[in-house]
Amino acid sequence: MAPVVEKPAPFIPQPVRTEVVDRSISTYNGAKTAKYNWSQSIMNVDIQIPVPEGTTARQLLVTLKTKHISIKFKNSKPEEPALLEGELCDKIKTEDSFWSVDEKRFIVLNLEKASEQIWK
Repeated sequence: MAPVVEKPAPFIPQPVRTEVVDRSISTYNGAKTAKYNWSQSIMNVDIQIPVPEGTTARQLLVTLKTKHISIKFKNSKPEEPALLEGELCDKIKTEDSFWSVDEKRFIVLNLEKASEQIWK
């Protein structure tokens, strides 16, 4: 007696997901601005800056000072504005702060506060 041969189930294509996924960081104790999103705890501040898709860390010049941030493209002209530049409202520990490029679409900074507090 031959074994029963089952017919394979017909292939049914699944719908393609077309919804846009928001990759923004949480803005808990922070805010969304025209240039970036930020959030904070008493220990640190996280900043997310959108950049052109495909951006790599090697293309960026990021300067973190105790009370100042500057982020530019290395090949930018002197008259071109920085992606982000300005004074911080309080001091950070530069040796404990870091940054990275996430998904080749965002610069993400993690700034360690010099003192435990909520920035206003």
